[in-house]
Formats: sequence, C-alpha cells, structure tokens
Amino acid sequence: MEHLSCFPGFGLYSTSFNELTVRSDTLVLVAELDAEVIGYLLASYHGTFFANGAVVWIEEKMVAKSARDSGVGRLLMGRAEEWAAVIPARCVMTNSISLKTLANASEASS
Repeated sequence: MEHLSCFPGFGLYSTSFNELTVRSDTLVLVAELDAEVIGYLLASYHGTFFANGAVVWIEEKMVAKSARDSGVGRLLMGRAEEWAAVIPARCVMTNSISLKTLANASEASS
C-alpha cells in the first residue's frame, strides 16, 4: 500500500494544483488575510443516479488554526454552495476527517 501523505511535496502539489485549476468541473477557492493564505476549499461535481443529477463534493477544506472560528470556513462553504446553484447541482456533499486521523491511518498502514 502506498504511503499516505497529508503534506505532499512541492512537485506533486504543483502538478495537482495546475491540473485542478483548469478543470471546468472543479472549484478551487483560496482565502487570504494580509497576503497570507488562511484557508482553501477544493470541490468538484459529477453526475449521479441516486440524486437524479449532478452533485458537488467538497474534496478538501482547510482553515489555518489562527483563523478558525472567524467565519472563513463558512465563507468558503457559502461560495461553494453558490457555485453548486449555478451548475445546478442537486446537493453539496462533504465528509470530515482530521489531519490527526489521517496521520494515524498512515502510521497504521506502514
């Protein structure tokens, strides 16, 4: 099993970023404060049978520890919901997992 990394190397990150930002089925949002990134959201949409149409899936949402409880996450989600309405998507779906949980899973699979 390939080692799971919560923190990709710059080369892999750069490749993923460049590929994702040009896709019409993908939304990349970045929140900044004083020219510093304090959060981001990555979402995509795809068709489904059960929902009878497209759904938006929140792939990743991160907010810097220093910016938590300030409304940044709600702002990012609100923009994603606006994007979903334009598609139009039947719903917006998300899943929550912490970096600690990912790190523990990574260690267990090693």
